[in-house]
Amino acid sequence: AVGGYVDFYAGKQHAINVGTLFRPNDPPLMPNWLRMPIGYNGRASSVTVGSEKAPAQVVRPGGQLAVDPKDHTKGSTYGACRLLD
Repeated sequence: AVGGYVDFYAGKQHAINVGTLFRPNDPPLMPNWLRMPIGYNGRASSVTVGSEKAPAQVVRPGGQLAVDPKDHTKGSTYGACRLLD
């Protein structure tokens, strides 16, 4: 069995600490942090079951996306993730 978890940046200080680790040269909080709680899944939750005869159907997860990733002032929207590992 594969276990998984979901974690949320529940506290601003926690989000700042993690953001500083991930983005040491950029602002620690992404522009959308104050508008919507941010959660993330453990990698184990992306494991699917399937075989050559019956491949598993993979559905792209939905979430909050920047309208223009290069200009965060344009706001955000909801949709399927643009990348899937």
